[in-house]
Amino acid sequence: MPRGLPFSVDTWTPSSQSKRHHFLTHAHRDHTHNLSIGPTNPIYCTNITKNLLHHHHHHHPPIII
Repeated sequence: MPRGLPFSVDTWTPSSQSKRHHFLTHAHRDHTHNLSIGPTNPIYCTNITKNLLHHHHHHHPPIII
């Protein structure tokens, strides 16, 4: 039986990179801190959050859905 949940929410640490699913609730800097170090799997967020990431934080990874 696997340990822990298969997803992370607003967490961008080396240990969260192994999660299959990532969710970003909003684009405040305290929730996007360390976003550039991971993950490699898709990050799910609203269109508003995605646009804010692109515009204000200059994050453009293609994995942001």
